Amino acid sequence: MLVLDTLLDRVCVKYLILIIFLFSACPDNISRGPFPCMGPDDDDDGVPEHCDNCAGIINPDQLDSDYDGIGDLCDNDLDNDGIENQDDLCPKILAPANIDSDGDGIGDACDPCPNGDADSDGDGVLDCVDNCPNTANPKNLDVDQDGVGDSCDVCPQMPDAHQDTTHGLGDACNDSGFTIQELTISVLHKALRDGTHSCEEITELFLQHIAAHDLSIRDGEPPRNAFVSFNEKVRTQARKLDLQQKEKGLLPLHCVPFVVKTNYEAPEIETTGGTHALSGTKSRTNSASVERLRNAGALLIASTSMDELARGTAGISSSSGRTGNAYDPKLYPGGSSSGSGVAVGSNFSIFGLGTDNCASLLLPAALNGLTSIRSTHQLIEMNDMFPSGISDGVAGPMTRKVEDLAQVMDYMVSAERPESILRAGWKRPASFRDHLLINGLEGKRVGVLRKLSEDAPDRYKHPFGHHSVEKTQEWNRLIRVMDEEGATIVDNVTLPRFYINRGGGGFITELDKWFKRVDSPIGDAEGMCNSFAFSTFIWGSSAQCFAALSDGRDGGDGVQSAIGYRRKFYQNAAYVESVMDALDVDVLIYPTTPYGEANHSGGRTSCLFGSTTGMPSLTVITSKDLDNGRPFGLTISARNFDEATAFEVAYALESKFNARTKPTFDTPTSDIPRFDPEAETELRHKIGDAASKHFRTNKKNTMTHGKMREIVSELLSSENRNELLD
Repeated sequence: MLVLDTLLDRVCVKYLILIIFLFSACPDNISRGPFPCMGPDDDDDGVPEHCDNCAGIINPDQLDSDYDGIGDLCDNDLDNDGIENQDDLCPKILAPANIDSDGDGIGDACDPCPNGDADSDGDGVLDCVDNCPNTANPKNLDVDQDGVGDSCDVCPQMPDAHQDTTHGLGDACNDSGFTIQELTISVLHKALRDGTHSCEEITELFLQHIAAHDLSIRDGEPPRNAFVSFNEKVRTQARKLDLQQKEKGLLPLHCVPFVVKTNYEAPEIETTGGTHALSGTKSRTNSASVERLRNAGALLIASTSMDELARGTAGISSSSGRTGNAYDPKLYPGGSSSGSGVAVGSNFSIFGLGTDNCASLLLPAALNGLTSIRSTHQLIEMNDMFPSGISDGVAGPMTRKVEDLAQVMDYMVSAERPESILRAGWKRPASFRDHLLINGLEGKRVGVLRKLSEDAPDRYKHPFGHHSVEKTQEWNRLIRVMDEEGATIVDNVTLPRFYINRGGGGFITELDKWFKRVDSPIGDAEGMCNSFAFSTFIWGSSAQCFAALSDGRDGGDGVQSAIGYRRKFYQNAAYVESVMDALDVDVLIYPTTPYGEANHSGGRTSCLFGSTTGMPSLTVITSKDLDNGRPFGLTISARNFDEATAFEVAYALESKFNARTKPTFDTPTSDIPRFDPEAETELRHKIGDAASKHFRTNKKNTMTHGKMREIVSELLSSENRNELLD
């Protein structure tokens, strides 16, 4: 049964609750003060007046859904949203907008059909709950339980919720041949074991897919433009993996192609931090995560674009110009790990690595149809890559499937992290894949996070508060399904004492250390500033560059500011966990972005939660826009070091909804030449040259999709790359 529970506007941390309990004789731990509850009981409900939250009204169970000290029976505002019950269209759901789109007297936030009770196909099932809304399917039959009714299912006997088709036959029941489209690790390994494809052959398929579509402007659209530099040894390394398989068998990530954001390090690729000032910079070693993945057999293809110096979420930089969304290159890709999100979303690789200070993993994942995890702060090393904000930065993977995400995490998370960094007694799960439970929602208590503190900016304050009626309907459906799958829904969770400020220093010191480890045309942070080869939308002058690196959020040696910030950081996490303990919830859920899916106007995020607590947050695709197929994601946040529970919930949701849709690509009008990694890297350098020149005199927002198409068109014409032109 759906339980509507709310979090107090004045929540007491667990230690205060314990003190009150020790000094109070009131039932259910609800004393209003540290004194024994004795005295008259005028309403004769078994609760003395001193403790009674509805004095004068019989209220023996003392229910107080919003924990405001006023019992439900006498509370005029049950959800504590500032709207009295008689005027509240959703009196038990925190929805301060109080919108009723269909005028039926039920607010959108609690209306299963906020757009009205239409039945388009006349089968007696309302559209809002009809699994075939345009095809009669009277009993809502769904034999394969993929959420698509049998009457309109292209594969009615096999789960295939994304409904991709080839020659009219659903891909899930079309076994006509191997394809890299939507390829998973397990299917790739089956092909290698069966001997139907070699690692070299599979690598070639990925490279040719990149060659045909990453910079294509054949259909009049801008390019996806996801890459900075390519591994020129990738074919040789693929052949070595084939020999390895013959001699010793498959490695755990054998031949799994991956890409890395251009702040990771590997000798074969460039590490630029997204700025043209560092073009050509290479490391002598792998970042620790990259090293572990490569030792497990993963095959590095390329480094990918990012917002310049991780400042932004639009995928714009002097290193790459503008990156376009996997589903529609005119739309925002999310960032700052934009290139990795677009590459994996476009099937250019099986997984990609990114980093996240606020939104930089989860947003591009959600907007490009992926799953990703911002793990517990410092669970994965970041001190061996281009600095990305030492106080709140996190490294992590993006994949198309939760199973692949868990498998990559098995090799990104070291079991040997020192206890001085991690929670004492923490032990990494033997495998995150052990927590891929199809019934992972069963028995879980799921908190629906409706509000942060009043200090939070409006764009963050109400995670569910900026959606269209259609998106609201989708979230209502999601919550209803979670309840049906065995979860207890604890709604209206609020965090009134949530600390919203982000801070901490250390950038310039970390940057100078980094320059000593790499081969770069620039020797230190001061030299980077003096080069003035970064975008003017980052800093307007060399002096501004050096001042920004030396002061403010990322400033100085950062020791005192970082210590002060981390104290707040850990206090915030402790506060949130105390609230979760008080409500006995396993996870909190909220939309990854208030907009829902990718759009033209920006990448608004719900990133503040993870970036100010360090708690693990996992995004999974739970729905898609029915008009255009663009996905939007849900974020699941768990207690620190409890990634396992987040995986359990995410896998169960993915199994139920299977909501990712495969992006479409234009058809090449001529043969695509064999991919040349060296030439492709040089072409990306030229894109960087043009973008950097543009940003000498132009602002960030002038790098429109039209301008990006113009830049790429001129370069492709000069290179005689006619196969990618109109």
